[in-house]
Amino acid sequence: MYKKALNSFFLKVHPDFFQHSAEQQQVNEGAVAQLNEILSWAKEFKTGVRRPPPANRIDFTFYKRGNDDSNDNFRSADKITSTFELPAGFSASEANQGMAERSVNKFLRDLLRRADCLDSVAESMSAAEDATAARLEAKPLRKRPQRGSDKTKQKKKEEESAASSLLDDAVEAIHTRWTLTPAPTVEELIESDLILFDKDVLSPLQSSAALYTLKSSLGEMQYDRWESMPLVISDHFAIGETLTGSLTIPYDFTPIQFIQFLQFNAEKVDACRQEATQFANKLEVLIAELCNHLKLDDILISCSHREALTCLTLLHRYKEILFGYGVTELTLEIGTRHATRANGVLIIDYRTHTYEALEQWLRAVQPKLEVQKKLYDLSKKMLEATTWHLKEFRAVVQPAGIECFHNNDYTYAQRLAWAKELFRISPSLAQWDWSEFQFELSPLLEINWEGRQMCLPYNFDGDALIHYITDIQKNAKTTAREALLAESAMKDLALEQDKAREHARQLQLEEDGFTEDPPVLSPEGTAEREDRLRQLYRKTNPNLEEYLSSANQPDRTTYHNEPLKMERPLSHAVTFNSDEEADEQLRWEGFYQSPFVDQVPTGDLDDMDHTFQLSNRWHREAAAKKLLEELQSTYGKKSRKFDYKKMGDVLEINNVNVQPKGFPVLNRGLRSGRDN
Repeated sequence: MYKKALNSFFLKVHPDFFQHSAEQQQVNEGAVAQLNEILSWAKEFKTGVRRPPPANRIDFTFYKRGNDDSNDNFRSADKITSTFELPAGFSASEANQGMAERSVNKFLRDLLRRADCLDSVAESMSAAEDATAARLEAKPLRKRPQRGSDKTKQKKKEEESAASSLLDDAVEAIHTRWTLTPAPTVEELIESDLILFDKDVLSPLQSSAALYTLKSSLGEMQYDRWESMPLVISDHFAIGETLTGSLTIPYDFTPIQFIQFLQFNAEKVDACRQEATQFANKLEVLIAELCNHLKLDDILISCSHREALTCLTLLHRYKEILFGYGVTELTLEIGTRHATRANGVLIIDYRTHTYEALEQWLRAVQPKLEVQKKLYDLSKKMLEATTWHLKEFRAVVQPAGIECFHNNDYTYAQRLAWAKELFRISPSLAQWDWSEFQFELSPLLEINWEGRQMCLPYNFDGDALIHYITDIQKNAKTTAREALLAESAMKDLALEQDKAREHARQLQLEEDGFTEDPPVLSPEGTAEREDRLRQLYRKTNPNLEEYLSSANQPDRTTYHNEPLKMERPLSHAVTFNSDEEADEQLRWEGFYQSPFVDQVPTGDLDDMDHTFQLSNRWHREAAAKKLLEELQSTYGKKSRKFDYKKMGDVLEINNVNVQPKGFPVLNRGLRSGRDN
């Protein structure tokens, strides 16, 4: 109901419409930030986060655009003021939850009314909603609560009224207007090569300090003013020094220093950004036109872009000659020498500045073009196959990451073999959780369980890896089970000992020695303490004699070496009043259910029988469906005879002319190994 008024208000006070006046734009930016802070606090307070408000009283000042009827509405701006105020003695408690929301709604109504965005009808409806909420909060002192159904209805009404309140609509509107394009994170900027570190100047400690400052203060550094400009971390401030269109800042900078640097050098920053944009656009246009004309996949630059510009311009000027020599359907690379790569990429020296040098290179490379194109086509197919297998492996196993192209130490064939092996074992790996593990292609097999890293060579054996992981899993389960049993037995032993000591104290038993110090529960205890502990356990639990595994052993050396050599007592056992009650409890716990109910077979050896039954049932159902379709299609015809039809006839397993799948085709009447 209030979305239209809120959108109108935010369009009237949006700072982007006040670029003609820096003062008005700055005032609106600060007011919008304060409004966002108040709305965020009120929304969190409403959902149960009890933190104190930013302030009990805040004065807001906005500049709003003039009416659309005026000719210079972008130049004329009206000043509106409003005050957000909480009642005296407000505290962040559950009792004041409704009071906080009503205060925010009252402030928003006043603000929208002053901005000419809220009519009298909507204002009166909002005030009525707040009055209704206030009456619902006022609980009577002596009146008993109503039935549970009435309470449920009342809660539903409160939730419905709260869901469509002015506060919720305001929070949604301000998030829609100001958070559609959030600033990227530091990790995303580093991956995009927009944050660089000068390794010749900085130490690792200085680099980590700069990285910490960036992570903690990136939201305060006005990213929109230096968006898409590389940030070079060094020991001084500079503009466009290391790279074209880059900003150089010291490692010990502060957000205030960075903002002041941007403000003092605003014109230089804009000029540097414009120069870098023009240079990048020029390179992109040349590369795009060359790729379109020669049907190239890409043009790589492995040297300085400034040095490669002259060679790229020369190639663009004589692109028809390149087409005549057959330099098409490839990938070119502008590097530091003339060469060819094993994957079919052609490398041209960036010092090729004249037509004579270009023609000499074309004559030398023309006999190799056919072979290079074949190599390039083969490399593309292998890369596509590798990417597809890794993509499917990621979809099935869902690891944290896959590193296959982080270095050039492996051939495309080795990468493809590695990806195929991972893809082959992906169904077996899917039964475990690999969301924190990194799979890497490495020269040696190394599995780091603490670091969550799986380093596998290109020729690793997938079956052996699955067997190893299965053994590790079984050992881990066995170890964890033994540890849990030992801990449970020790806890139960200590509990029974405390019960026996308390019982002896109440009965004032002196003859059994309960008044002495309790025995120490440690493996280094003496034989007398262990015997006394066992006798105490037998005395307090006479019906559990059969569960003590060491009770009937004449030789007690094993018992002394293993102090926890006993099973967990059945302290959780329940005595039922009847067989019906016991049967009902067992059925509720799923004692009689099949372990394969509503489960997909895993394909292990234990589930092979179940898998065969499922597949055999599918074939039988398909054959029966085919019989039924033939029966329905021949209804009413004279040739409708099914007395000789069998299941084998439908499946064609009785037809001698049909060879089974997977068997070799043999001519009738001929036997192998005999002469005719």
